[in-house]
Amino acid sequence: MRQELESERLILEVLRPGHAAELFSVLQDPEMYRYIPGNPPVSEEELLERYTRQAAHSDAEGVWLNWILRLKADGRCIGYVQATIPASPPALLAYQVSSLHWGRGYAFEACSVALAHLAEAWMVSEIHAEVDTRNAASIRLAERLGFLRRDFRQGADFFKDALSDEIVFALRMDGKARGSTPF
Repeated sequence: MRQELESERLILEVLRPGHAAELFSVLQDPEMYRYIPGNPPVSEEELLERYTRQAAHSDAEGVWLNWILRLKADGRCIGYVQATIPASPPALLAYQVSSLHWGRGYAFEACSVALAHLAEAWMVSEIHAEVDTRNAASIRLAERLGFLRRDFRQGADFFKDALSDEIVFALRMDGKARGSTPF
């Protein structure tokens, strides 16, 4: 069930520890961390350790599915998409795309393919995405994917010297990535 996926312009490769060297430089882009608590990885070795843990794919808590995003046109890696499928729903979707590739529809394309795979292969019926309220592009992406606003968390986090509010988006899937019903 852990398979590579494909869209019109992207190949979503199942994350392997060997991707650490390639993704390290992509993940050094500070713009990718503006609205999330994390920071760029400190070293390739740190990223290799993380990807080795993530490559295990599951434990008693749930399943983690991670794909790197590779452009079909030239083979370059531009980010990743991941889904966490916990023992009890809902699943959670996250992604990061290099700022050099923002505004071109790659996140929409990758997330659409991943959502379809989650519905069809993993029978995921509900998935959430948590988005910082300052991240207008990710809010538009969630809405374009068919997610509906489910919850608002004021003061959800504090990072980079600022308080963060979050919108929790929810998508009920009926076997189609973009199908949803209001909560």
